[in-house]
Amino acid sequence: MITCNALATLHEAGLVLALNPAGGLAVSPASRITPELRIVIKANRDGLLAQLHHEASNDANVHEDDAIAAQRQTDLDRYCWPHSGAMSGQEIDTLVARLAQFTNKGLSLDDGERLADKLVIRDREGDDRRLCLECVHLQGAHRRRCAKALQADVAHEQLANELVSTLQRCCGFQATPAPCP
Repeated sequence: MITCNALATLHEAGLVLALNPAGGLAVSPASRITPELRIVIKANRDGLLAQLHHEASNDANVHEDDAIAAQRQTDLDRYCWPHSGAMSGQEIDTLVARLAQFTNKGLSLDDGERLADKLVIRDREGDDRRLCLECVHLQGAHRRRCAKALQADVAHEQLANELVSTLQRCCGFQATPAPCP
């Protein structure tokens, strides 16, 4: 779950990462942890721990030269899926983009995060079902409607929250374009 981007983001925010005495993750100062940074930390927890454990085991060894250290830093995705449950950099970027998309369509941060996490698993498993929340035809943030209701075989107005957040196959589905980096 760790990427160079995530590690850089946490360091740029002034956060210090360390292993606590029990071998868990310690992040300080807590006052600098924003809700967005909390998502990054949660999404990258396993990878951050793996990296910190790896660094701790190397402390007793001879210091690496700068080229090796730079290569190690750029190759952090090797600790990620499918070798562990950790998310890759691309998975994290996709999760963050989905979270923004879902909250823009009226979901709470918690509900959006839950669905974005669920979609990481969906993508890993190759599941072809989609959420209405991922579709370009879903309109409105609170009184949601489907612009392709006849093709999708759903009510035209006031789609239920349960429907728009349920994985399904839809004849009218068209993915919302990915945001530009």
